[in-house]
Amino acid sequence: MNKSSFCVVTCVKNEGPFLLEWIAHCRGIGVSDFVIFSNDCDDHSSEILDRLDEMGIVRHLPNPTMFLQNGQHHRTALAYAPFHKEFRRADYIVIIDCDEFIVSKTGDGTLQALVESLDEPDVISLSELNYGFGGNLAFQDGLVTQQFRRSRDKVPPPKKARRGVKSITRNTGRIREFANHRPIVQPEAADDVTWYDGSGERMAPQFIRDYQRGIDSTGRYGTAWVNHYTLRSGESMLAKFERGDAVRQKRMSDQYFRKRDGHEAEYSDIDAYRKTTQAELDKLRSDKQLKTLHEKSVQAHKAKIESLKSNPAFRDLWADIADSVGSRDGADGRP
Repeated sequence: MNKSSFCVVTCVKNEGPFLLEWIAHCRGIGVSDFVIFSNDCDDHSSEILDRLDEMGIVRHLPNPTMFLQNGQHHRTALAYAPFHKEFRRADYIVIIDCDEFIVSKTGDGTLQALVESLDEPDVISLSELNYGFGGNLAFQDGLVTQQFRRSRDKVPPPKKARRGVKSITRNTGRIREFANHRPIVQPEAADDVTWYDGSGERMAPQFIRDYQRGIDSTGRYGTAWVNHYTLRSGESMLAKFERGDAVRQKRMSDQYFRKRDGHEAEYSDIDAYRKTTQAELDKLRSDKQLKTLHEKSVQAHKAKIESLKSNPAFRDLWADIADSVGSRDGADGRP
């Protein structure tokens, strides 16, 4: 069986301190190409991505929304991505954000081993596993995957079993549209498309035909899933509120972090990638310009956090975040 190529497509806004770890993890699991769109960054994210582009590691582009001014960052970027050679040449397209880390227990843990185990299917939709604050109030420049260890349980409560998915999609004419959570297939292909979940089970016809962005996640974590570090630290969450997110144009409410603060379980599956990720990260940091840009992004992130803490408009929100973090074991303080 020939080795497949995998292209990640994502949108970025002010993710500078976290980019290199995520790139390193993706490269470690076999991602060959990246098409990354950025918009409105003021934390050196764009410069980091420009340098990675110069090094031949990613294709960095300004999000077309920068001039269209429509606010639909993901949809616009995904409509534009297929025009680029990295996308066109890839066997599989993986649409994930830079706070999402694919974990697979198949073979050597690579995407190649995963698709081979399922005889190179059209789509694999992996359930998300949300990781919470884990008691981390303060931002620290370190590996996200090692700092944040507590998450939702893989066995969800019956009334809260529906969770989002992210998909690995074969780049063929069977796909009508690539979207953030899952592709939309051509109507004539709906009956015979090969589509699996994270346990290697076939997806239901209704899911394939309807545009469902999530599924009942019960029993879906057997083989592979997506660790979703959507919150990170309390301080980083504060900065995330200021910037908004790539999907929703409006700023998020405090319900965003309350719904996503998973803490019921602790899993160490991501540690299987630690050596590989660190090796890839060391390669990236060996570039002096990239290392300097990362350090600048860390300082910019810290400065933004301190600015928001002293801003009366964010005072109540910061108190709410700190209360949420402090309600978990291991919290490191209050504002």
